[in-house]
Amino acid sequence: MDEAKAIKHAGHPRHPDHREFLEALGAAMFMAASVNGHMVDIARKHLDMDYWELIRLPMGLLKDKLVVRAEEVDGLAEAVPIIIEILALRNALAHALPVRDGLHYRPKDRSVINFYDVEDLRDAERRFSALRKDLNRVLHPR
Repeated sequence: MDEAKAIKHAGHPRHPDHREFLEALGAAMFMAASVNGHMVDIARKHLDMDYWELIRLPMGLLKDKLVVRAEEVDGLAEAVPIIIEILALRNALAHALPVRDGLHYRPKDRSVINFYDVEDLRDAERRFSALRKDLNRVLHPR
């Protein structure tokens, strides 16, 4: 059997769509960073926290600071469950290890999260983008 035909997932370096996989990975990670930026801006603008302290925080600690004071900002408390869910997805993507078929992550609960195909990454990007839009409404209320 031809090796190229045996390669099923775009995450495999020899898959013909691997370049597209890498581009989707970059787009997803960029959107995750954008979510982090919105979280920093909400803390800075609405909670009067120091920018220089905020940008040095890992995303999980930044999330903790927002959660504790979520009731102080209109719309933030409603976004907290989504922030927590998306943080888990972001961590899975950021800390995944390359394996034969793409990226593989095992969180502490021993579940498995795989990013093997372009669509896996595009789905992550869509979820990050949706949260960014929600956070944008919190950041800039009408």
